Amino acid sequence: MGKRFESNIEKLKSIAPKIYSILNINYNLEDGFLHKEKKEINNKLIQKYIVNKKVFNHVWVQGFCKAVEEELKLPVVGATFGTTPNYGGYVQLGKKGNQVIELHFYVSLILNVFSIHIAYISEEPKIQVKNNSPKNYINRKIDVLVVSPTDGFFDEEFKFIENLINNKFNGVLFLPFALDAMDIDKLKVTMSGFNNFNCRLGGVFFSKFLPYNYMINEIPQIVGNENYKIDKLK
Repeated sequence: MGKRFESNIEKLKSIAPKIYSILNINYNLEDGFLHKEKKEINNKLIQKYIVNKKVFNHVWVQGFCKAVEEELKLPVVGATFGTTPNYGGYVQLGKKGNQVIELHFYVSLILNVFSIHIAYISEEPKIQVKNNSPKNYINRKIDVLVVSPTDGFFDEEFKFIENLINNKFNGVLFLPFALDAMDIDKLKVTMSGFNNFNCRLGGVFFSKFLPYNYMINEIPQIVGNENYKIDKLK
């Protein structure tokens, strides 16, 4: 566990100037909105690297995910949505009872910032009634989130993904969970097909296929160093 930082853009500038610089390039930090010209730049990244299936398959599906599958002997589930300029995927490492263990990895097209988590997720069958019609669904909730290589929590798999990202992409920067989960005052993001919405720092770089309690920072247990690799952001 490590110290999480308060929502303060000047604090971010002090502790992680490289991330601050990236935000300053993509946002006007005085008001926190992604302006029209910046939105168009990010949408061009989405068009070039995600919508263009030839590039997407070459770089991500064949270039990265295939290497993950060959090493871990597990299928990669795609988690690239095209609403935020990032690649994403995960593998299921195990299952016990109603809990699954998933290794998630995301690489932003905004200067190759990346994120890795191992999530222990409980899955509970539920019934939702809408218009007098019952519908079965699975309620997913993170019980434990691993945010850095940690003994006893699939540390070798975490380090493999980290090393692979470092080898496959140029000039990558790992985004520590303490920064990923950091709320930035007034920061709003506008991406393809979405209106402005309040955003934590990680939302600038990634759309992640993780349960809702991840998005609202209500995770019962965080394992590992929340400031992992933060020294590389000076």
